[in-house]
Amino acid sequence: MEAGDAAGDTKFVVCRHFAHARTGLARSEWHSLEEHLRDTAALASSFADRWGAGEIGFLAGLWHDLGKYAPDWQTFLDEAGEEAPVLGEEQPAGTPSRRRRGPDHSTAGAIHAQGCLDRGLLELALQFTVAGHHAGLADRAKLDDRLTDAGKRARYQASLDEAPVEVRDPGGAPMLPPFLTAPAPSEVARRRFEGFVRMLFSALIDADHLDTERFFQEAEGAPHRRHRWRNVAEYVGWSPRESARWRGRGLKPLLHSRSVDADGSPLARGRGLKLGDDGRDAEQRR
Repeated sequence: MEAGDAAGDTKFVVCRHFAHARTGLARSEWHSLEEHLRDTAALASSFADRWGAGEIGFLAGLWHDLGKYAPDWQTFLDEAGEEAPVLGEEQPAGTPSRRRRGPDHSTAGAIHAQGCLDRGLLELALQFTVAGHHAGLADRAKLDDRLTDAGKRARYQASLDEAPVEVRDPGGAPMLPPFLTAPAPSEVARRRFEGFVRMLFSALIDADHLDTERFFQEAEGAPHRRHRWRNVAEYVGWSPRESARWRGRGLKPLLHSRSVDADGSPLARGRGLKLGDDGRDAEQRR
């Protein structure tokens, strides 16, 4: 939202939509929704780029919280403040919860993918990923139920009316990675797609969590601590004697040797999982 002074020659932007709040911070210092979407998109893109899906990861990050533009979600954030769940949204009545849940904000981005992209694997992968970024990946029938729900579609339209055009339409349509479009038997093609969705989902979840974590840590006046942690490989060094001892028990130590990825980060050969800055794989971090 732009405003100007009396002379009309000074303009500034007033943020009206927020992703997260923090107790003790002025409302103007809350986590800007557009900033969160763009930063999450950049992170998800960098993760997914490793398997040729950087542009798809960008769209997943850009649209994952599109539903937070809805007026009812912004009202919820105003009322709940920091207690607005960082990692949750509405649940069926009777579901046990220690925290108040806000209106559904994850379905909107999935519906948006349905309307912006040609029907096919790209659209479906984004729908699964965005819709599941809080509740987890759903099966196809449950996903379709959400996408056709009248109330969720109304909230999507309300979100779209508030979202800036740069978020609604960043321009262009990404291409699927070659391994998804290469000829293959139907069962192989299906498994490839399932694996791709899980990889895209992991990229989005990590990006969303990391950007949210960064906001709350910086709101405390602290730098993003995760980047100062040592990798687990730096804590555990496997000597030849230790490796022999583990092999004698029929076990293969996870970090018995180190390899380095292109960005210089250690890899755990034992399970083929890339370790994060805190030494945990993506599944453990979630």
